[in-house]
Amino acid sequence: MSTDSDSDSSSNSCKAPDSDGEVAEDIAIVAFERKMDTAEDIVDGIGDRYESIDILEYHGDVFEEHWGEYDCFVGLMASGIAMRKTAHLLDASMGAVPAMTTASEAAGKQGVEKQAKALDAHVVNGDSTVATNLAVLDDELGPIERLDGPKAVLVDDDVSVLKRNGDDGVVLGCGSVAGADTEQFHAAWDTALEAAGLERSDVEFVATGTRKADEEGLLAAAEAWGLGVVAFEKETLEGFEGPTPSRSKELIGWPGIAEASALAAGRDHELLAKKTRYDEAVTVAIGR
Repeated sequence: MSTDSDSDSSSNSCKAPDSDGEVAEDIAIVAFERKMDTAEDIVDGIGDRYESIDILEYHGDVFEEHWGEYDCFVGLMASGIAMRKTAHLLDASMGAVPAMTTASEAAGKQGVEKQAKALDAHVVNGDSTVATNLAVLDDELGPIERLDGPKAVLVDDDVSVLKRNGDDGVVLGCGSVAGADTEQFHAAWDTALEAAGLERSDVEFVATGTRKADEEGLLAAAEAWGLGVVAFEKETLEGFEGPTPSRSKELIGWPGIAEASALAAGRDHELLAKKTRYDEAVTVAIGR
């Protein structure tokens, strides 16, 4: 089963021999209504390689209803949905060859599950991520809202609830020049924390803008500290612009990443320490 919309990877996984040495001939593409055009494109691209390819619109019991009718299912959906809906149907001896990607990762965006991991949290209501990850893809989700308890919360099915695995801490909002190395991030973060009377153990995670989310030095430094990295879109950061003027606003239209991301990520949207630039390479602000 594949959850990738790419026709070549879908074809290769379905053509793999099963435990009896046979290859798939009857295929079902399971897709949400919004993905029907993509499903039709896949049929047009690989339809002549199989005995039959049917398109099934997704609903909660679609796999169970059609289990055994097809040699292979191609799911155009989040891999987590396909796994949850088929796990109880799988026979361990069937010789399945899984091939999975996620739409959010393919689009270079952080899905809800990845954000939860970065926040040291987990999604309580997994089915909700269908809607919230679609919102991620459409740049409509915005920052994760934080609620301190005790409190009762009433939510709809399209609201993902993330439960913290530990206590909350401060957030390091971080920007940098391109190519800043790992040691520059270490030094910048340590210096900022010391000035604020904080320690490494007080840090919950690192926040930045999507334009800096692939900086190797930042990612390596965060990994060394055991921290996740949450990246915010420009539109989100514009709603949390910090008090310190930023040249990036004048040059490229982005608000100052360090302060804006610290404010956006903090549970109280409070700035504990304004941005400070270190070694002319890394900018750090601390949020709560």
